[in-house]
Amino acid sequence: MEGERPMRMGGTVLRDRTGAGRGDRGAASIEQAGMTFLVAVLLGAAMTAPAADIIGPNVAYAVCRAFAALPGGSTTCQPPEAASTDRTGDYDGKCTVRQVDNSNGYGGNFKIFTASKGTTDQVKHNGDGSSSVTLGENVEGGVGVKGKVPKKGKGKGDDGSSDDSQAVDVKARADATVGTSLKYTYNFPEEYGGADAAEAFRDDKRGGWKQYAQTAVPGAQTISEGVTRGMNGLSDAWNWAKGKAGFEESAEDRAARKQAQRMGTADAVTADLSLQGTAGVDITTGLVDGGAEISASVSGSVTAALTTDGPDQGSSSFTATAKWDGRLEANLGVPGDPTKGIGDLPPFLNVSPGTGNTGSYTVKFDKEGNPVELVMTTESRKSISGGLKPPAVKGASGKARAQTGTATEEKWILDLTDSTNRQLYDNLFVTGGVTLGDGTVAKVAVPRPVASDPASIQGLATDAAALWNRAQEDAVVIQTEYDVYGTDLSAKVAREDGVGVGVAGVSWHDTETVRQLTSATIQDRRSGEPARPLANCGS
Repeated sequence: MEGERPMRMGGTVLRDRTGAGRGDRGAASIEQAGMTFLVAVLLGAAMTAPAADIIGPNVAYAVCRAFAALPGGSTTCQPPEAASTDRTGDYDGKCTVRQVDNSNGYGGNFKIFTASKGTTDQVKHNGDGSSSVTLGENVEGGVGVKGKVPKKGKGKGDDGSSDDSQAVDVKARADATVGTSLKYTYNFPEEYGGADAAEAFRDDKRGGWKQYAQTAVPGAQTISEGVTRGMNGLSDAWNWAKGKAGFEESAEDRAARKQAQRMGTADAVTADLSLQGTAGVDITTGLVDGGAEISASVSGSVTAALTTDGPDQGSSSFTATAKWDGRLEANLGVPGDPTKGIGDLPPFLNVSPGTGNTGSYTVKFDKEGNPVELVMTTESRKSISGGLKPPAVKGASGKARAQTGTATEEKWILDLTDSTNRQLYDNLFVTGGVTLGDGTVAKVAVPRPVASDPASIQGLATDAAALWNRAQEDAVVIQTEYDVYGTDLSAKVAREDGVGVGVAGVSWHDTETVRQLTSATIQDRRSGEPARPLANCGS
């Protein structure tokens, strides 16, 4: 009976046909003798291979191909480089175990137009002992409208409103804003001091009055970075001149000075452009003031590495993000006691549950500007906040809230140095930008433009599905869970008569959000191994 019998050698599966006819025994014995000789030659050649860990796969592949060349041979041979390997070890320790985001700013409005300016800073501490600080400044401008339905009840005034505590007051609002920001990232590897150095740097740049000074001065962060680099240049020139005069600094002093310079200058710069829309409704009646709001935003950011060597080197990338958040809000008052002449306290206790999702993709580039990695990220958030939100008095209002919640993030990382992955990427994305000779890369990567006809749209959808299906087979997947907590302070003075964001007004805000890692797992879809905890990324 004829059939295929599998043979396994060094991880390579061989299949040969058995049951040759008796009349073929002579030819088979000759072929077998030749095969024995060939295997001996291959094994002898393998002894000179430079790396012991590749002898087995290489020999197995060569023997497999030798069997395939025999008359009647039927084999499937897989090259050693195509064999599946677990790549998860490359990501151990490369997780953010704690992240602190701060932002503050001020704004103004006139009729339906709004404008605001602020600063942001972010500190990340990673599982491998490194940290980073990102300092940014942002400007937003927008347009919006508000509509007011007068209260229904007794004692209407000239404007149709009522002071009846049982009446219902409804306000609707909608606005759209465009924001731009510039962010500088400073990396602190463990040998530069890690978390301690990062915290000290952030406190120096944003501590006390400096936070608000940089908020008030347009371009303050960029000016500061320029001044720092200019001072470094003067220091280099001065030490060069001293060396020429015979007072050359020691190698240790020079190394310490250079490290201090690197710690004080940005390793990457990011330019953001965001578009955001918000819609909401507020309902007030008696002792309850409630509201609901939905916001959505689309943004793109280009990150260019400014430091392209050493342990603190930056990376170049492009990120596109779509985000939405929903929030319910209730402000509760306290009923009084008429028998004691105590009136009702209007709504001032604030409770606000919320939820949201974010989807993004990031394309990372090497020093030559080639895309080397595609990271597709999804995040879901749940939170609840509470605090004080006193009722507005003559247009003045404010709030002080604390929040707590969770965030779940999932990253699908696709290696674009793999030829199959790169082809699927090129089918879907268009990449453009600039690459400078010093390794600085500023590029964008967006889905290819399509016409409005159904065939073009279907083609884009097909390419997107093919890329995602490939990720299911070949990506490295990282899942992380975070506890999230923080504070939110704000104040506003504005008139809100009729339609418009406000005839005139000013606003201020200061927020802090902390993310603390609770768990992280990783899985290599190529190897098929189950997910495992990410090393050095525990809670």
